[in-house]
Amino acid sequence: MDRSILLPFLFILGPVPASAAFAEPSPATYIMQVTSNLSCETLDIQLISQSDNTHENIRFKSSAFSAVDLPSGAYTFGNVICTNKGRAQVHDLLRDKISPLYLIAGQAYYGGRLIFQEIVTVDANGSPDVISNCTRITTRARGKSSNECRDGIGVDTSAQTSTQINVYLPEVIDEDIALVRSAFSATKDQLLYLPLKL
Repeated sequence: MDRSILLPFLFILGPVPASAAFAEPSPATYIMQVTSNLSCETLDIQLISQSDNTHENIRFKSSAFSAVDLPSGAYTFGNVICTNKGRAQVHDLLRDKISPLYLIAGQAYYGGRLIFQEIVTVDANGSPDVISNCTRITTRARGKSSNECRDGIGVDTSAQTSTQINVYLPEVIDEDIALVRSAFSATKDQLLYLPLKL
């Protein structure tokens, strides 16, 4: 092709900045709402990319809402990580239970709400797991051996408990979505509702 034909167009458009030629597309923004009684200082939910198996965390602290920026693509849910006083508990509550999400760069999405509820059940009829019954403990008074539990807290004879975490996906109605858009000062086109599906 004759380069003299292209020159007038290049002159009209002007030089293209190098940053524009190689600029990455703006990411997609994914917003979620979480309610929980897990007593976490931070609650992380993994979103795993189906293209390269990497993950990003959407992190909840003091707010019920949280957002994360992600490249375009399909994502599935991974582990739920509850961190409290430096200790992290990893729960496999969502993996393979929620359908993949498909996100497009430059678009913001509201994914709805998840509820995590921890239920502690007491087994009043169960017997405690006894490791030691305090045999041959030295008493503090005379230095003689005894079968009694004198020092420390003794054997734990309390009823056994079991813990279960239930996850709920409540229905989101139009009024709920409108309130979220209003809170983020976003229109219907700026913040799409992308419902979570089992």
